[in-house]
Amino acid sequence: MISPTGLGIRVDSAGDGHYGARRRNSKGRVYSHDGIDFLLIRKQVIVAPTTCKMPRIARPYQNDSTYSGAILESDKIRLELFYFEPYPHLIGRSVDIGQPIGIAQDITLRYPNSGMKPHVHLGIVKCDPMIFIDLP
Repeated sequence: MISPTGLGIRVDSAGDGHYGARRRNSKGRVYSHDGIDFLLIRKQVIVAPTTCKMPRIARPYQNDSTYSGAILESDKIRLELFYFEPYPHLIGRSVDIGQPIGIAQDITLRYPNSGMKPHVHLGIVKCDPMIFIDLP
């Protein structure tokens, strides 16, 4: 798997972007970040982090259609990639690792004055652990 932005993981005053980073919601509840936030340059092209199918658009917020992303899946893994506008002609199609799949959205507009850096969020929804095992 590769970075969908070609950049590293977000670290800022709004909360680190590594998997399991400690976060606090608006009500003060502490929780662990369930994905990886990759830094980006606003409006940059986002690429497929792995060879997969892009079956549908996904929305990270139930009551806000401003932000979007896509579900990415193969027979071994299912991912959510948020805060980018997928290219419509790729929905329902297969994409190759590194192939351009959409344009970054600016998530910092949703959280003004938070110190958050622009990023996309990659979450692993399902994974067959056999992809990590090299059998003889």
